[in-house]
Amino acid sequence: MYLSGKFKNTKAASNEALKDSKLSLKAKGLYAVIQSYICIPGFCLHKEYLRRAGKEGQKAFDSAWKELKSAGYLKMYRVPVNGHVTYEYELL
Repeated sequence: MYLSGKFKNTKAASNEALKDSKLSLKAKGLYAVIQSYICIPGFCLHKEYLRRAGKEGQKAFDSAWKELKSAGYLKMYRVPVNGHVTYEYELL
């Protein structure tokens, strides 16, 4: 069974990604939104929350997500929990 992942870090990430000319504005926007949420004390940010937070469709969200992963700004860790698999994400 697949469970939606959550972000594991709660510290502010660098703005380097926002200045990276190789990233699309769509990916930069997603990075900025993630960054704004991970600093909120006690807030547990899930990937599905991000997906539903914008008006973009699944395909647009997934392409921005993949772009951040490919560029090395987003790390994904597979974590076994009670016989299931979940994921943790880290914004770099």
